[in-house]
Amino acid sequence: MRIEGLCKSFGDNIIFDHYDLDIQDGKCTVITGASGCGKTTLLRILAGLEEYKCTFEDRKSQKVSYVFQEDRLCDNLTAIDNVMLVIRHGTNKKADRRKCEECLTELGLDNAIYKRASELSGGMKRRVAIARAVMSDADIFLMDEPFTGLDKDCKEMVMKYLKRVLNGKTMVLTTHDTSERDYFADNLIEL
Repeated sequence: MRIEGLCKSFGDNIIFDHYDLDIQDGKCTVITGASGCGKTTLLRILAGLEEYKCTFEDRKSQKVSYVFQEDRLCDNLTAIDNVMLVIRHGTNKKADRRKCEECLTELGLDNAIYKRASELSGGMKRRVAIARAVMSDADIFLMDEPFTGLDKDCKEMVMKYLKRVLNGKTMVLTTHDTSERDYFADNLIEL
């Protein structure tokens, strides 16, 4: 997808002034830059959550999945029920639930699948938010600093998982971390 002439401002604060960029289908585009330069705003534009002016070339009606900087879980629901919120239920709800359980287990949450989100640690909540995004039937996966709050070992496990399950899918990821950038970037955009 190509974006041409992107203009976005908040009052007198101009974030993008006729900015052009390419998001490669089936690849991971990593966006880096200083805090406040527009990384989150760009993801929100791609998700259709911000008003903007630009031309999208090759934009189809694509389904978007989003890992926000905040986890945005329903605290009163269990980890698996938070993930199940994004499942378009077919004829076999048990199979859908099993897939969600497998995803959570692969993300190291096998002991937390049936705990309420309010009972989970910050790192566990983050992994549930990532699982929810991965399990949605999306064409584009937007991830805004998705590894925040994860310790080194957990982060490496989640990164490997995402690289495997989203291989061949379109992903746009923001980060300040050079190891994350180097691990994922098929395409790098510095704002």
